[in-house]
Amino acid sequence: MEIIKEKFIDKVFGDEVEYVIIKDKEEKILIFQYANKINIIKIDTVKDLVENLIECKLLSEYLKDTIDEQDDYIEELENQADIYNEEE
Repeated sequence: MEIIKEKFIDKVFGDEVEYVIIKDKEEKILIFQYANKINIIKIDTVKDLVENLIECKLLSEYLKDTIDEQDDYIEELENQADIYNEEE
């Protein structure tokens, strides 16, 4: 059994994230804590890991685009409310 401990500063929130990979002949497990929650991910194959990474990236981009659209819509509503209040 091999245990690998690493850490890095995440680019989203700037927090230090520590993780552990436990490897043996049968499986690999990734363990990390974030937001007071322990996450355990079983890594079946490198292919599965890469696909999961790609899906997370796509979801992240989708959510970022959605937030940007909502921000624009909120700004538009605020501008309309300002115009309405000026008319009174």
